[in-house]
Amino acid sequence: MLFSSFSKRFHTMKKIAMLLFCTGLANLQSIYAQKQPLFWNSELQKIATPNSDRNWIYIQPGLAIEPVSFFITFKQAMNLGNSDEMRLVKTETDNIGFTHYRFHQFYKSLRVISAEFTLHAKAGKLLTANGSMTVGLIQTPGIQKSRETALQQALQYFPAERYAWQSPQLEADYKAQQHNAAASFKPLGELVWVSTGTEGDQSNPAYYALAYVFDIYSAAMQGKRIFVSAESGVILKAFPLTYTCTATNVTTNFYNVQVFSTRLIPGSNPPSYNLWNDCQTAFVRTRNWNSDLSMAPDFVSGINNDWSAAASAATSHWGTERSYSYFLNTHGRLGWNNANGGVNVYQNALFCSNPPSCTLTNSNNASFSNGFMSIGNRGNANTIDDWNSLDIIAHEFTHGVTESSFANLIYSKESGALNESFSDIFGATCHASIFGLSGNTWLVGFDRKNPANTSISLYIRNMANPNDRSNPDTYLGTNWVSTTTPTDVGGDNWGVHSNSGVQNYMYYLLTSGGSGTNDNGTPFSLIGIGITAAREIAYRALTVGYLFTNSDYAQARTAWVHAAVDLYGECSLQAIETGKAWAAVGLQPPVNNTTINVPCGTYGGSVVSLTKPSVFSLAPGCLMTVLPSNLVQYGARKVILNPGFRAQNGSKFRAYISDCRFAAY
Repeated sequence: MLFSSFSKRFHTMKKIAMLLFCTGLANLQSIYAQKQPLFWNSELQKIATPNSDRNWIYIQPGLAIEPVSFFITFKQAMNLGNSDEMRLVKTETDNIGFTHYRFHQFYKSLRVISAEFTLHAKAGKLLTANGSMTVGLIQTPGIQKSRETALQQALQYFPAERYAWQSPQLEADYKAQQHNAAASFKPLGELVWVSTGTEGDQSNPAYYALAYVFDIYSAAMQGKRIFVSAESGVILKAFPLTYTCTATNVTTNFYNVQVFSTRLIPGSNPPSYNLWNDCQTAFVRTRNWNSDLSMAPDFVSGINNDWSAAASAATSHWGTERSYSYFLNTHGRLGWNNANGGVNVYQNALFCSNPPSCTLTNSNNASFSNGFMSIGNRGNANTIDDWNSLDIIAHEFTHGVTESSFANLIYSKESGALNESFSDIFGATCHASIFGLSGNTWLVGFDRKNPANTSISLYIRNMANPNDRSNPDTYLGTNWVSTTTPTDVGGDNWGVHSNSGVQNYMYYLLTSGGSGTNDNGTPFSLIGIGITAAREIAYRALTVGYLFTNSDYAQARTAWVHAAVDLYGECSLQAIETGKAWAAVGLQPPVNNTTINVPCGTYGGSVVSLTKPSVFSLAPGCLMTVLPSNLVQYGARKVILNPGFRAQNGSKFRAYISDCRFAAY
């Protein structure tokens, strides 16, 4: 009945259609050209609609543009210099027929960090392009430090008892996982351009410096990406590669009897088994990571494949299988990296308790990076507080999805908060796909229990009420951890776990609905679209190139709304509710105060798209008629005049569909 009510309201809004009042005659293109930012130029004007900006470019309807050669053909339009190059690094086609082309910017043949663009095409037709580039670079490569010297500086910054490449076991696992006998954890170091500025300076060419970048992993599988100046040898910046979660855990005994796959050890007599599922394309192998970091032996069961003596390891193994199955069966994803990448699970994992110097402890934590999942036991015999509940395992698995997708969100500040939130979202959604949606779904790690009192849940975040665990439910609101401070806050990479509450709450509202007033004093009311539609929008927002390594919350809002529009249409209930959910957590639609003057005359030859007008008016003395009526289409804050539309002297009317403002880009 709710949908029926909405449908009636929608048609009523369409009937409120169109009051156009008269203003001075003006040319549509010239007016927009005056209002565009500096990036707008005459070459780009030939291919982009007037509502484009430097982060989102909308291609004019009817143009046939080849995505692969776009940055060659339109290099001048994109303000790229002679030393700039955009290289295609990844192509994916999604399940609704869009093909996404990810390009990285190179300057003087060296990669520019976080300068990325994605082109989106359907049926061979380029539709949109989004991303960020750094134009105007004039730096000259100045290399004063050798690669080896820079590596030693990085290792000094990130000391470890032993590094991953010094562990024969980890090296062997990595070679097998990469299907490359030459693969190694030892970092080679890439020479790149990186911004040394703060947030907001990423596209300012003045802040860019030449640096070596190293991905360094300790033998405890904790990692950092470290940028070392090629000129001075100082550390320019660093951020984690290991995505950790203060989450929740439960054993298979807690989940009752669950079915999972093991492997018969060849030649064993009597028959014995290990936790190794190599029956599916993307394997899962679970082993025992004890105090000797050079060894990670398989868990081995005795006769009858009995795992009661290793219930926690079996739970981690089962949960990883279920996470893989969720993404495969629900989203068609082939493993965490969409390339059938296997997962090495290390139970009883040791974690660094006081970085950067590292005292390894069997602590309460879990992590994932590059197909290696580490699960900590709580160090007691009782398994009901271990860190391997299904939502935590799926949370960690999702970190792999994020790091291998177009998004690859940096684990710091707002991009890190989004990274954590997507893991919470799919952790909860995977759990609900097996056990059903309930109030406990939104309590991250709910299944973990206090061994001293099993009626007490050890959940760590509340997606339905983030304030319950001192996390924000409104962008920049109560409990928000500032990302403008010069140093990290509380060892949490500028609040990645805390600030995840904003997108978490948005997802809860989008799925289940709710009403209230946010920290900005803005009232909201949502009916919810259900978890099936919400998870499809979330997955698309994350994986198709609408997000980038350093995306912030404002860009996330745009990504979610674009995903909803792609899947369900511009003025669909799903798109409107997505926009409302973001408004509820403090991110309103973009404000646009553009006045559009439409010249008198008959329109023909090409589509004219008038997007996001607050005032939509005809020139003096124009009468607007629609011949036939299908020549005018309505979208989210959009009026489209198709070829054949005619404006005549006389009448006035206004076009708006009020609730569609929430689906504005």
